[in-house]
Amino acid sequence: MTNRVFLLGAGFSKLAGLPLANELVNFLQNHLNTSNNTKDIDFRKEFSDFIIGINPSLFSNVELFLTYIDLALINNSVGIFTHCDSPEDLRLFRMKLSGTLFRAFEYAPKENIAEQEEINKFFLKFCENLNEGDTVITFNYDLIVEKGLVA
Repeated sequence: MTNRVFLLGAGFSKLAGLPLANELVNFLQNHLNTSNNTKDIDFRKEFSDFIIGINPSLFSNVELFLTYIDLALINNSVGIFTHCDSPEDLRLFRMKLSGTLFRAFEYAPKENIAEQEEINKFFLKFCENLNEGDTVITFNYDLIVEKGLVA
């Protein structure tokens, strides 16, 4: 049997209702504005204060934004985030932001349960049709394929 290669981009997960990278900021802000989780409530103002003064084009891409934070931390500095008092403050912000993103995906409201079940079947069907030796290359930030492979 011939081995196949599947190259998956963001559109693959968009069908499941997951936001594209340029939609993550709005997704995150909606989560923070509606969450009753104490950590999210505590982070809501810090998040709003942090993004004030940051170039909107940088923040519109969360992946790039996190990369800038990581580069600053690698150099033990605050980088372009000069409103931070120390690299430690920036590191703590990064940790809180990552936790908030995790919770936003974990608790994302399911708009239509029946539709979501059909979408889940689609991803499961894709994974069931993979053969030993097939290669899946994904540029997605989510784990939708990985979840299907363990199901």
